[in-house]
Amino acid sequence: MERHKEAPRWKKESDKTHKKKPHAKASTDVNEGWPKKAHYVSARETGSRTLSLKAQPRHLREVLKDAIRVAEGDLLFVDGFPSAIELDGYYKGVIKKCARERDYTEIARRSSKDSEFREAIAPVVSLT
Repeated sequence: MERHKEAPRWKKESDKTHKKKPHAKASTDVNEGWPKKAHYVSARETGSRTLSLKAQPRHLREVLKDAIRVAEGDLLFVDGFPSAIELDGYYKGVIKKCARERDYTEIARRSSKDSEFREAIAPVVSLT
């Protein structure tokens, strides 16, 4: 018995020659439209579930380390139980402040305007 006769009958000969057209993909670049100094490496790019501090560009890594220190101090000496409502504004302010102290205006601007950026880096800064 020949092997080609065992092929599923629901497939037609014309299906074998038909080539699918590639779909236009939506842009998945998280850094599109932002200056190089404001770029970050998303968790998806590293194959991880969380953002890696080590994988980030030097500028952002420095800002995040500073923001972590500020957040630790605020947690210990200002408010140990911040409300969830205030957290987005808090992260925006801390990252913006730390970026401006290092004169990284691109990162400060992105933290102000890009909520996706803040959502991605907030778990790195957060201690909760």
